[in-house]
Amino acid sequence: MLLAAENLSKRYLRKSAQSNFFYAVQELSLSLDEGSFTALTGRSGSGKTTLLCMLSGLLKPDEGRVTLDGKDLYALCDRELSLFRNRAIAFIPQKANLVPSLNVLENILLPASLYKGAADAKRAQELMEALDIAPLQSARPFELSGGETRRAAIARALLAKPGIILADEPTGDLDDENTKTVLTLLAQAAGDGAAVLMVTHDPLASAAAQRRLVMNAGRLTDED
Repeated sequence: MLLAAENLSKRYLRKSAQSNFFYAVQELSLSLDEGSFTALTGRSGSGKTTLLCMLSGLLKPDEGRVTLDGKDLYALCDRELSLFRNRAIAFIPQKANLVPSLNVLENILLPASLYKGAADAKRAQELMEALDIAPLQSARPFELSGGETRRAAIARALLAKPGIILADEPTGDLDDENTKTVLTLLAQAAGDGAAVLMVTHDPLASAAAQRRLVMNAGRLTDED
């Protein structure tokens, strides 16, 4: 499975300034191959999250296109894009966005249940155990710490073994032990054939990746 961005740009209007808009991402091309594990670093405000949202089908670019196995994501209608994204792409946002009315297990199973039918409860249990949240499976999101909420969101994203994993600061509020667990799971996903792109400010997380990219002022460079 190949995810590719071609000449991707995203700009936003300014209310008052010398220029009436600014580029969050500008003229950027990137490809993610099967089995790859890539870290994306850069200062806050450099466009990393904007890029991840465009790659995941959540934010339409102003120029360029995003293709997955040759299919243009933004040429799809909303329903087709939602279905395609659910089947092929896992997005781990900075904010976990768990459903407040559901418990931890129900939150983890929810996306896989929407379009795919019965979710894999056994795998959910394995992921919860690996991430040390199995005792919390009946808890509601308001009962969780920030790190526990983060780990539940990671389990939810990894449940269906997606071909593309886009993770925005997945270890940002985790201790060293849980950071290593999450990095191991992401590396295993890449080893199983997924393309993993992880935004991070954590040197430990960056060092775990096979490839390191740097973003600055909306432009991308290869650290290596």
